[in-house]
Amino acid sequence: TRIGPETRRVLFAVYAPPGIAAPAIARHLEDLQAAVRLFAPDAETAALEVYRAG
Repeated sequence: TRIGPETRRVLFAVYAPPGIAAPAIARHLEDLQAAVRLFAPDAETAALEVYRAG
């Protein structure tokens, strides 16, 4: 679903193959956060976390 002016809640899920370090995934999430703030500067982040499978 497209994010628009009326959007109030969004979840970004990122999956990475084995061997990609958690800090690299966190940086990617931060990049997504920055991209969202380009068009929604008041956007708030409730959680930015990386979980390992297993």
